[in-house]
Amino acid sequence: MKNKKLFLIIYVLFVVVLAVSIIVLSFLGKKERVGYLSDFKLNIDKTLEINGLDINEIKQLFTIDEKLDEVSITNYIITNTTITNYNYYFRIKYYDKVFRNSDIYGVYLDTNKSIENNNFIKDINIIGGSPFGNLIVDKKLDIDESINVIYIVKIKILLLIIVIGLIIFLFIKPAYFFIIKHNFIISISIIVTLFILIIIFSILGLKTRKSYISNFEFVNYNIVDETTTNYLYNFEVISYNNSIFKNNFIYGIYPNIDEITNNNDFIIKLNMINYPGTSFGYLLSNKKIEPSYKIENVDYILKIRSKILILFICILIFIISIKYRRKIIYYINNFNLYDRLNNQILVKNDISFFKLSFIFYFVLFILQCWLSNPGDYSWGDSIISMRGDYTNANPIIITLFLHILYSIFGYNAGYILFLNLSLWYLGLYLITIALYIRFKNKNVLLISLINFLHNTFFLNINHYKDVTSSLWIWFGYSIIFFLITYGSNNKKIVFLKIVSILSIIIAMLWRHNIIVTIYPIFIFITYNILKYKNLNIKKYILSFFSIMILFFVILVFIYKAFPTLFVVEDPKSFNVKYTINHLFALQIAACASMSNDDSMIPDNWYMKNKNFTDLKNRYKTNPANADVYSIWWYKDRIFREDIDSSDIKKVWIKYILKYPIKYIIHILNYSKNILNLKPVKRDLDTLEKRLEYNSINYSIDKMFPSVKFSNIKKNIYKVLNTSLPNVNIKFFMSLTFILLILTSILLILNIKYMSNILLFSFTTSLSSFFTILIVIFFTPVPDYRYIHPIVPISILSLISFITFICDEGGIKNIFKNIIKNKK
Repeated sequence: MKNKKLFLIIYVLFVVVLAVSIIVLSFLGKKERVGYLSDFKLNIDKTLEINGLDINEIKQLFTIDEKLDEVSITNYIITNTTITNYNYYFRIKYYDKVFRNSDIYGVYLDTNKSIENNNFIKDINIIGGSPFGNLIVDKKLDIDESINVIYIVKIKILLLIIVIGLIIFLFIKPAYFFIIKHNFIISISIIVTLFILIIIFSILGLKTRKSYISNFEFVNYNIVDETTTNYLYNFEVISYNNSIFKNNFIYGIYPNIDEITNNNDFIIKLNMINYPGTSFGYLLSNKKIEPSYKIENVDYILKIRSKILILFICILIFIISIKYRRKIIYYINNFNLYDRLNNQILVKNDISFFKLSFIFYFVLFILQCWLSNPGDYSWGDSIISMRGDYTNANPIIITLFLHILYSIFGYNAGYILFLNLSLWYLGLYLITIALYIRFKNKNVLLISLINFLHNTFFLNINHYKDVTSSLWIWFGYSIIFFLITYGSNNKKIVFLKIVSILSIIIAMLWRHNIIVTIYPIFIFITYNILKYKNLNIKKYILSFFSIMILFFVILVFIYKAFPTLFVVEDPKSFNVKYTINHLFALQIAACASMSNDDSMIPDNWYMKNKNFTDLKNRYKTNPANADVYSIWWYKDRIFREDIDSSDIKKVWIKYILKYPIKYIIHILNYSKNILNLKPVKRDLDTLEKRLEYNSINYSIDKMFPSVKFSNIKKNIYKVLNTSLPNVNIKFFMSLTFILLILTSILLILNIKYMSNILLFSFTTSLSSFFTILIVIFFTPVPDYRYIHPIVPISILSLISFITFICDEGGIKNIFKNIIKNKK
């Protein structure tokens, strides 16, 4: 009976969440937004008809060898003064990256307002929900002209049917009990059916079909060869096929690039951009191309999109979760992190301390928000996320987070500041409360002093993704520290366990490569999963490594799958697949320059008029700045920015294997630059200017008002900026190494009586250590923001270690207990 109730609860929650999501999305979709009509194409028949001309007679005049000359008849219509009205096909395009025609939303024009705002439009016809239509105008339109229109979006009927079906299903009692009784059979049937469908669609998609390339758009800001004879264009691959076998939610399109290049002599280079299966690409041509020009009969195949495979895996996981729901609930309820149960009864003084501590931290939160609002978002990547970047070059979760808040509360530049400070002060509060419960000493409030390090106070107001990601980790780790120290088996604690894991996962999605930082904490989690298992040493080790591998697979899946579900194909967006090439280019340059060997560097990697001599000279002057080697925005770069990522990685590995000593020397030299890093001190006057300049430069000045700080804020900020201790990163690196060594020794000496708080200190110091390694080996420049995550993590590791020492009654008692246990 309990299982049936649990299943019903889970099912109801799932339906409620889905229904609420649909309601919220529907509500948000009703807001009027501005889009634009584009991709105009003259509708010859309709234009002749509305002007009272004989369609067949006119078309016969321009038919040669039974083929209509569309160019000539179009010129006739445009130049004929008796024709005063024109009918054009169009496509709706959007400034908004989310609320647009998609698999969730259909788009609906407000035709009345669109006609009122554009008096040359006589009529607009569009099928409800479709982005395609036609309009009648009294003037000629260019193919690349844009006309602003008002639209709303509505949830597609299929989604509503699914939700309604799920709700109705709740009231079909026999069906519910049938699933409970036969859930294994139903689960297997669903999985097998979906798998067979994916296989069938995959096979059908591999058939070669025909398409054409059109919608050319000249790109005047990135001509690769920097010559006047070559032209860079964006383009779109468009299928002749109007059925399901074209670029859509199910299929990604893969044109035969080699065939296109070989059959068209004017194409110097052609690539698809950004996203597997995208219909958008760019080509370099030695001649000008008109927007409406078509490269006909382009072969393509289709492949099932990653989104479909991810959704299949999610369904599989959901079904497995339902199947083993009892075990999952049991493990969560019995997953206790405390070393000893805390049976203390909280008295009035304790509650008063909790309230006063909360008020204290809340006041600090308010003051810091007031002083620094909206925070420092002057860095390019922060602004790109604020503007709406869905390529995942900058983690897409940031854009999604901001866009949801913009849609609900309106545009405000301070959301990340609010998030950062919330995570920081909530973490501090949890640590303070946990320590007080453990030791019953009000002096634990002195832990708040870490807020007044320059490294924390001023970095926490920054919108750097590195800072926010580290604060998600801080919050998640603080909850775990609280659970260890609090020592309660209250079932309500389950909520905190879930929040801590979610926080750590969000941290991973908020910053690329941070998976290396969070992975060590799963050593702690795995130990606690196996803590009460009666296993021999072989089974224990096998189980431990199996669970760690499982966690790794899950984390990688989430890291890869989440952005895939939300990435938007945009022909003008930055080419994601080249974003880290410069990092490998620097290390290749190091090995090649120090060994004076360029034998493994292909000649076609070099920019025009650049060679190995330039590479060696560049490395002498810039041995630690990868940007100057191949980043796209650096004009005097040595290598092309569009080198195939797999090729550059292969050459990188070859150089490391051939010259390992040179590689190690480069890494050691690079690490020296990191050792002396400190946060940049910036006053509010400078911040004002940077925010204003970059807001205009990145075209967000209309979205967000200019920031002006009052004189009183500037004076307070100046005092704090000059007086708060700015600790060199060497200290936190040294702290990490010391804690890692000490905790490792104590764990080895006392392995039979392992303390959770000691193990937590070890795994957090290991997190910090792995962060140092990833920064040294895989960052493009020695920038403080990359290494900053070790600051909050090493602080928490130190707090945990001191807690362990106090728990054990001091260092002497620790060694006495070790000796006693050995006996």
